[in-house]
Amino acid sequence: MTLQSVPGGSFGRNLDFILVDKNGYLNKNGNTVQHAIFQARHLFQDMTMDYTGGVSMNLTNTNIGGYQVSLGRTYVNTEVYTGLLGSGVPVNNSNVILPLNRHVDVGTNSGSTPSVIADVVFLPTEYEIRGSRSHSPGHETIASQAHFIYYNNDNSRIKRGRTGSGHRWWTASTSINPNAFCNITPGGVVGSGNADADIGTPPCFAIG
Repeated sequence: MTLQSVPGGSFGRNLDFILVDKNGYLNKNGNTVQHAIFQARHLFQDMTMDYTGGVSMNLTNTNIGGYQVSLGRTYVNTEVYTGLLGSGVPVNNSNVILPLNRHVDVGTNSGSTPSVIADVVFLPTEYEIRGSRSHSPGHETIASQAHFIYYNNDNSRIKRGRTGSGHRWWTASTSINPNAFCNITPGGVVGSGNADADIGTPPCFAIG
């Protein structure tokens, strides 16, 4: 699925969205509509090196409150949302682009209960990428998570920046390190990075 050129700011290039899962959240968390989940093949925000020119998950080095209160989520819900809408993707039409109910970590210092969020545009969790956890604290409920089919092949995890080289990119999962969020390395390995580091984002959305 190739989108037209998105105008303005860091969106001024053609963006490719690829199908990463189908009906992964059907009959989970109250989701009852069949859907296909798409993810950007290339990172949003230009990056010349791993940690240069990307997006900070938080300006301060903490994951308290998790993805829900993060600057990374705000960036996806505002700038990315607006850019997609301007490109012709009807993210403002819930009959077309579904706000999926997903369990997302609330942060390592916030207990063991995950929050359910229903964003239209979102970053994936570690479990959605790996099908298991190694760096997130496990606040998310596995029975309520999807493992995106596209990521059954580890080599397919690598996302590209505008220069064509692989870069690190954020997930929505907090790390067991209270100062960090999980990210994916250029080699497709889940790791973690300080919340104030500049890392790329490949957003997702679901078509109903």
